[in-house]
Amino acid sequence: FCTMLSTAPIRRGQFTPPAGDCSRLEEHVRELARWLSSNGPAVVLSGAGMSTESGIPDYRSPQGSYSKGHKPIQNAQFMKSADARRRYWARSTLGYPFLLSRTPTKAHFAVHELEKRGLVSGVVTQNVDGLHTKAGSHPVELHGSLHSVGCTSCCFQTSRVEYQGRLISANPGWEEFHCATDGGVSSRADGDWAVDVDEVRFEVPGCPECGGVLKPSIVFFGGSIDEAVKIRAQRAVDEGCGLLVMGTSLETYSAYKLALDSAKRVPVCVVNIGPTRLARADASLFAHGQPLLLEQQVGSLLPAVVTAIG
Repeated sequence: FCTMLSTAPIRRGQFTPPAGDCSRLEEHVRELARWLSSNGPAVVLSGAGMSTESGIPDYRSPQGSYSKGHKPIQNAQFMKSADARRRYWARSTLGYPFLLSRTPTKAHFAVHELEKRGLVSGVVTQNVDGLHTKAGSHPVELHGSLHSVGCTSCCFQTSRVEYQGRLISANPGWEEFHCATDGGVSSRADGDWAVDVDEVRFEVPGCPECGGVLKPSIVFFGGSIDEAVKIRAQRAVDEGCGLLVMGTSLETYSAYKLALDSAKRVPVCVVNIGPTRLARADASLFAHGQPLLLEQQVGSLLPAVVTAIG
């Protein structure tokens, strides 16, 4: 079968991250460098746009998963329906090797470099891909991590790599068959994989301790963030002298609330291509005026800012 630890992708659709305004890149580099020098150390609040340049699709961009009809699984579906869980794990078994093989972008490394220079105090991320960690940061993962799996009935936890081996052993030929299939197979957001699994048999191994349902250690849509994670995220944001929002529209309420609460206290800069929820907020809510909005790819902007700061 296609090895689950391969550094090469199984196969992916042609996802191209949206481009920024290249004609204003130098101007935006100067603006962000000045903003960081005046408002650091800032905390970074990141979203899917941090990782699109590594090949991981987002949800809301023109070529993102939503535009291709992808409807992510809801927490209630996963918890209540064995068929929904079977479909999820069948697709994830194909999608996880691709996600695991992704490497941090220049933006991830630039964030860590800004941490080392004392201009970034910490990272809170909505992403579940682990790329901030691979780049050397120690983020608060607001929505969890796809690299861990836990039992919903007991305290058992294991790595996603270990569980991938169990999934493949329980379903011999599954990866091999779909690696050779040309039609309808492509990477989607959050390690999902576009393949029709409604009519196939797929065995989902249960918890080895109690036989319960195993779930990736992420917050599915409609799920709740653990209270301890909320506290850690709020503490990280409170410690920043500024908030640097990177690669997110802030449509997810948990991230929007963190950003809005922070904007009532400190200056905010948003680096994102396309509109953000924060831009629609009442101007009276911002303690330091409207956020600085820069429409650029984070992978183009941040490394240049690091160089400019020197």
